[in-house]
Amino acid sequence: DGFRRQRLGGGERFAEAANSADKRANLTDGKQKAHLLRTAADWFEKAGDLGSTIEKLEQATELEPLDEDLASRLDAAYRSSDRLADLATYLGARADKFTDKARRIAARFKAAEVQREVGDVDAARESLLLVLNDGEDAQALQALAEDARERGDQQERADLLMKVGRNEEAWSDVARARHILEAASVDDAITAMAA
Repeated sequence: DGFRRQRLGGGERFAEAANSADKRANLTDGKQKAHLLRTAADWFEKAGDLGSTIEKLEQATELEPLDEDLASRLDAAYRSSDRLADLATYLGARADKFTDKARRIAARFKAAEVQREVGDVDAARESLLLVLNDGEDAQALQALAEDARERGDQQERADLLMKVGRNEEAWSDVARARHILEAASVDDAITAMAA
């Protein structure tokens, strides 16, 4: 019984610390506010209040959307509370905030994966189409072709697979040209051209 009271007291202290950090966060802005919200989330997590933990992490990621630590913590919190639909929405919105093309594409693929996991194939398709806004991507094209097959749209599937094939042919032409340029002798260059 004493252990239970001590444990409850610890949880209350953690909640008080979280509320204190949250109040301080409301008095500031920018990076400092994000830091205080992260601190509040830490304390709420220790207090066992997953809902408040998620709320503070969401607020912190709004201020610092590119912070990978915050993003992974929010991802884990959503997953542990079975809020995959919220995770999918968050990932889709987060992808739009990246200016770096590679990070934006990776975030859109992750969003599409979670969207498919929760059964929102339309949102997953939209995320993959957004990947193509950054240029043709064989992985996105193949996933979209598979989606078209599942929907029974054979014309769209054929069109997408042709694009995948064109991309692979273009890369094969580049590789062949590189072999020709890197050939040690005329005989090697002729062999590479014949390939």
